[in-house]
Amino acid sequence: MKIINTPKVGTSDIEVKLTRAVEQGSYHLSGAVFCEIETSKSTFEVELEDDGYIYLLHKIGNTISIGSPLAILSNIELDINELQKKKKELFSLNENSKSDSNPEIIFSKKALVLIEQNGIDRNIFSKDFVSEKDVLNYIDKSNNSVINNTSIKFEDNDIVIVGIGGHAGMCIDILSQDGRYKVVGYVDDSVQIDKRYNLKYLGTLESLHKFREKGLKNVILGIGFVNNLKKRSLVYNNLAQSFFIPTIIHPQAVLEPTANIADGCQIMAGAIIGSNVKVEENCIINSGAIVSHDCFVDRDSHITPGAVLAGHVKVGKRVTIGMAASIYIGLSISDDKVVPNGKALIENV
Repeated sequence: MKIINTPKVGTSDIEVKLTRAVEQGSYHLSGAVFCEIETSKSTFEVELEDDGYIYLLHKIGNTISIGSPLAILSNIELDINELQKKKKELFSLNENSKSDSNPEIIFSKKALVLIEQNGIDRNIFSKDFVSEKDVLNYIDKSNNSVINNTSIKFEDNDIVIVGIGGHAGMCIDILSQDGRYKVVGYVDDSVQIDKRYNLKYLGTLESLHKFREKGLKNVILGIGFVNNLKKRSLVYNNLAQSFFIPTIIHPQAVLEPTANIADGCQIMAGAIIGSNVKVEENCIINSGAIVSHDCFVDRDSHITPGAVLAGHVKVGKRVTIGMAASIYIGLSISDDKVVPNGKALIENV
């Protein structure tokens, strides 16, 4: 008996759709096409590498993850009980599942984890095989149905985090100590389960326009976009057309009273900003960074952890000052430049 896994036939697809298959339990010779799968761009025929009886593990129309079991090739015919037993072994059906759940439905390991994390009733699924994507789609639809509910309304101090990665975590920690805003959830194009803060997933970035209609006023850009500040600028500008993006400042940051910080900036723990410094919109002054007196940091720039700017330094738009880099007094840095980590800059760039 041989397990045939779903082949990778595209460069970017992580799933395929089963569009055609031979008769269940039919005998075929090596080289015969036993099924057809479809990616986002094309359709491919899958051939047998050996002779045998073929048993597809999915129904026509099912979406299947790349690398997951696709079919069983056996040198003898299998009865229905043998096939079901093998399915359970392959897809890790939980033998201790509730008695009212359908024993004919097979759940992937990742699907079971999501179901348990979100307290989802397995009986809502009717497919013979439930993948991680099926569960994520259900979660997404459920969240969208909540957002579309006319009774849902955001308060003036509610705020939504855009993204839920490491940078977002720093923003959430600052907001939790700030007290001005209540973090009510997050949007993210790929992560639908927040395991660190247990924030409610509210959909993809495209979902944000719905929130505006429900009264949401405030968002925070929780994606750092390391090495791609042009993209961060674009996302920020799109958000700023519909929402207020407040500046957030960690309580352990030090700012002189004459420092001028524009909207949408993020000042992280341990940052020091000196007298008469001006920081324009959508800048990040990261943990332990020092921006000395009379500096100017133009919009969309990122002063990364441990970087030091001496006095009177002028930083252009979308500039990245690398970790532990030092910028000599009075220098100017042009738009879109990247100062490498640890660099001691002694001339204009």
